[in-house]
Amino acid sequence: MATFKFGDIEDAFDYVSFGEEGSNSAVICLDTGEIYTASEMADEDEIEQADEAELIDWDKSVAVPHKNDLDLGRDLVFQFAEKFMDNNYDKVRDMFRGRGAYRRFREFLARKGKSQLWYDYENARQQQELVEWCTLKGIELDDAPATADILKEKITDAAIPCDISYVEFPSIDLEKTKKFFTSTFDWSFTDFGPEYISFKEQGVHGGFYKADVKCSVSHGSALIVLYATQLDKVQDLVLKNGGAIVKPIVEFPGGQRFHFTDPNGNEYAVWSEL
Repeated sequence: MATFKFGDIEDAFDYVSFGEEGSNSAVICLDTGEIYTASEMADEDEIEQADEAELIDWDKSVAVPHKNDLDLGRDLVFQFAEKFMDNNYDKVRDMFRGRGAYRRFREFLARKGKSQLWYDYENARQQQELVEWCTLKGIELDDAPATADILKEKITDAAIPCDISYVEFPSIDLEKTKKFFTSTFDWSFTDFGPEYISFKEQGVHGGFYKADVKCSVSHGSALIVLYATQLDKVQDLVLKNGGAIVKPIVEFPGGQRFHFTDPNGNEYAVWSEL
């Protein structure tokens, strides 16, 4: 049996996978080492010519698969989204419910800055599946990449998506904190001993720990921005319940907001649409 260069097998696979499924085809002759192609679009048929010349022993030949035959079409997109875009997995699946799905997916990747990661992943998975297919079909390769190393080599520094799921704040007086946020924002708390309280389902989960420090933007702290539909009323409640207004309501493109501190001196902001 002949041996093949992996690059030649990959070229034939890309040829078959280009365009509509079934429009291009390729045959690998295991005994002679030849690869013949045919294209309906280009009106070229090396396969028929080779067959008529009795150059193909069909018992010792293998048809090159289309990428969809190896689950390298839509299924690969979903695998990528699950692995690298978990927060947008459902959105990616929805893109493939109608025509123009791959165009929408490529545009989405560009907006998310993940185009190169997708190309690397697609190429690596294609090589991995193609090497395994060759092994299954008895195609001997003289330069086969190790399948275990392909993804490791090409996807080494990929970002791992992580949501912000929990935030923590200091609190000089936990009882004052509970009273203020319950009366102003209708939050509820769970006590975990005398030095920690937690809250849930306020955009994220979080907690307050007893400490003699304060969060302030002027000191470099991150600013937590809350959302409300009635900004004026929220501002009044902040003052009524012992908070202080650090920056009054100001407008910005698309909305308005104000900064306040809770009774312990931690700084926050609240915004709403105009």
